[in-house]
Amino acid sequence: MTQQKIIIIGAGSTGLATALEIAKSGKAETAILEKEYAGAGQTGQCCGFVRNFYNVPEMIISASYSIKKIMAICKVNPELKYEKMGLLVIDNLKNRQMIRENIRLLRSLGVKARYLEAEKINLIRPYLLVNNSCAGYDREAGYINPHLMAGHL
Repeated sequence: MTQQKIIIIGAGSTGLATALEIAKSGKAETAILEKEYAGAGQTGQCCGFVRNFYNVPEMIISASYSIKKIMAICKVNPELKYEKMGLLVIDNLKNRQMIRENIRLLRSLGVKARYLEAEKINLIRPYLLVNNSCAGYDREAGYINPHLMAGHL
């Protein structure tokens, strides 16, 4: 049986993840074409923000795993640093039940997210006008420069 040959254009996060999965399967020979360097395109131009706050279990699990891996890489590479900034997902109080349900899902999957209302939101971000607001807070969210990170994966 002849093994398939696959060419992936672009060494951004999607191209690299796709190549990795194909390589793991052992069912195809893969080549990645990139005009510059891994992460030079859209991946390298984004802020490198990583968060757990999603409303789909698969996304939450994937994001949590990514954050742990990024933190581990940063511990052994002093030129890299994961900056925890936190993420507030702010909504109107009329949607508080939806935010609370999302927080329950996140917590059930090990994410230390919290539900907040106006006074508590202002403790985290005092400059916001948050009357009649609620929020979900993902304290582990943060960023790293993906251009630097790409060379360490």
